[in-house]
Amino acid sequence: MLFRSPALYALANAIAQDDGRIEDAVFWYHVARIRAVYDGLRCRDASARGAVTLLGKGLLPEIARYQRQNRGRTLQIAQAALRWDAANARNYDHRWINLWGRVARSSRGEDPSEPTVPEGEWPAILKYVHETHLRSVTEFAAGERSLEGGGQPAK
Repeated sequence: MLFRSPALYALANAIAQDDGRIEDAVFWYHVARIRAVYDGLRCRDASARGAVTLLGKGLLPEIARYQRQNRGRTLQIAQAALRWDAANARNYDHRWINLWGRVARSSRGEDPSEPTVPEGEWPAILKYVHETHLRSVTEFAAGERSLEGGGQPAK
């Protein structure tokens, strides 16, 4: 299975259309979001991070509705998604997000890896993404914030 973020958002939507599997859809949404934010923060071009917002806006309303109506369960699902993400390799081309930014649109065909931050910074970025996602969903479960809007943490 290709675990690149856009494919995972599409998977969440496809599963949400299958009655009785909405929790699976929510799970894949959280995996997709974690990976999309991680990929976005590995891109030097901050304008590329708008891809996360656009992907979030394409989610079916059933996913957001389930989360609003089941905040505690949503936290449990997000925790499972974080465990899954930690246990499964990110063996896909993360540079998909580099194509969304202003730098890529103005590029003359230089090295497609150029907009990516050095690999040595990736572990700290992943730790930040996991911590921020868990904090965000915990606050959502407590009724302190919304998960909607598709935004991503700034770095």
